[in-house]
Amino acid sequence: MIKSEQSNEEIYFSWYLDELIENGYVVKYKQQPIPFSLSDKITKSYQKTIVLKTKTKVEDKLEIILNKHIYTCDFKILWDIKAYGIFYCYLNDKIKQNSNLVIADKNNISFAETKADYDMNNMTRLFTINQKWVFSKFGIIINLCKLPKHFKDTFTPTKYLFTDKSKKPRKINYKVITLKQYIDAVKALSN
Repeated sequence: MIKSEQSNEEIYFSWYLDELIENGYVVKYKQQPIPFSLSDKITKSYQKTIVLKTKTKVEDKLEIILNKHIYTCDFKILWDIKAYGIFYCYLNDKIKQNSNLVIADKNNISFAETKADYDMNNMTRLFTINQKWVFSKFGIIINLCKLPKHFKDTFTPTKYLFTDKSKKPRKINYKVITLKQYIDAVKALSN
């Protein structure tokens, strides 16, 4: 189900994952999985004196110095083992990390954040801070998938080939590769 607060990139990446599920490379995925609590609220207690007509009253007060910080990534992906080396790898693999492979944990689970190739509001910079913080605190890599570059580097989901509303062919400024073509190319390189 598509929620209205989703970005276009989240919607497009869900199409990508849906196609991988249909072809047995992803077991399942969840959008906006559990949030990561990165820091607690910082407060300061103080006493406030209130002068009334007949008496003076002292109240204990709490002031918020820093609000808590929570980060929620866009996707949690459970990969089928046959996707290993094609769509994901492990952090300690002796494989050069490139934009084609996302990093998964030992349970074949990846976390991903989607962003547009062009970052008008500089949100990628903010994401990289959260990414480092999540890894430092939880040992989890959050993969950054920039769209449509990720499609260009791997495959373009069939549903993305047509515009969202009119369903006319979408203008795509790169050579479109299907899932089958991408898998065939990766397997040919590994032989």
